[in-house]
Amino acid sequence: MKRFIAILLIGLAAGQAMAATSSQVLDIYAQLAGRTVLRPFDLRKLPASLTMPDFADTNRAINFIEDQLKSNHLAIVRDGRKFVWILPADWRNSQMADQLDRLASLTADDSISSEYSYNFQGVDINEALNIYAAIRDRTILRPMYFSGPFNLKTVSPLTRSEAIHAFDVLLALNGVATFDDGDKFVQMLPLDLISQVQTNAPKMELGAPLIDPAQIQKSLMDTNAAARNQRPGMSDATPPTTAYRLVEYYAELNNQKAQPPEQTFPASILFKTVTPLSKPELLYAITTTLALNNLMVVPVDHDTITLGFRPLSAK
Repeated sequence: MKRFIAILLIGLAAGQAMAATSSQVLDIYAQLAGRTVLRPFDLRKLPASLTMPDFADTNRAINFIEDQLKSNHLAIVRDGRKFVWILPADWRNSQMADQLDRLASLTADDSISSEYSYNFQGVDINEALNIYAAIRDRTILRPMYFSGPFNLKTVSPLTRSEAIHAFDVLLALNGVATFDDGDKFVQMLPLDLISQVQTNAPKMELGAPLIDPAQIQKSLMDTNAAARNQRPGMSDATPPTTAYRLVEYYAELNNQKAQPPEQTFPASILFKTVTPLSKPELLYAITTTLALNNLMVVPVDHDTITLGFRPLSAK
């Protein structure tokens, strides 16, 4: 890319107009501006290509690209020292506005090492969320399906806080809200469901026994290897389980029995813990994940539970 930019700038300085695809233009803009571009997966208003006139200096090239973006009804929002958002000009009237306002720009801390670099071009969002969970060292509580490719191409290394910020902003730009929940969880849900979020993770009691994430995943997969086939190509890093298996596991943790439901429910749910959890934390993670998938644990009697649909009015 640096070689391409150098050739382009030499051509511009020599007075030669050159055409570039929109993706190339944004890469060039990021390099010239020294900022990582954060944008929606599918920026429909972006032109297929741009012809770059002759320019002798970097600032004129930056200004030209920004003018072209604005003429195509796109907004350019600088975020701190390292990021720039490119998004629809009417974004203030969209559901993402409140979420982006909540994700305030970071104050740079030059004393912290910058060691996170990414080049995600069309990576499946579920793969990207595995990396996000590892950076956060938190378990993601989420609905089963988030769709779309994930694009993040950094122009300079990021600190951990900057990397987290980049993921949070990109998710918001693509319709997904993130909310820290206690010390060990992040809840994710569509932007149009923000009003339903409840972050009530229990505080871990000092000295409480912890359950290892590997043991949790093994317990969930023991009887449901077939669930893996529900989504061909799903990474083994986050194997799906069935909603009913989560209820069975909830019952096992509470010394209860699980009764198979009479209704048909979604075949699989994504549930992967990344840190050791106490039993109350694990029970909370299960019930919250079910709720985010419009499901719930339903008591049958004192010793028995089953799986049910969550009432639409429940929050």
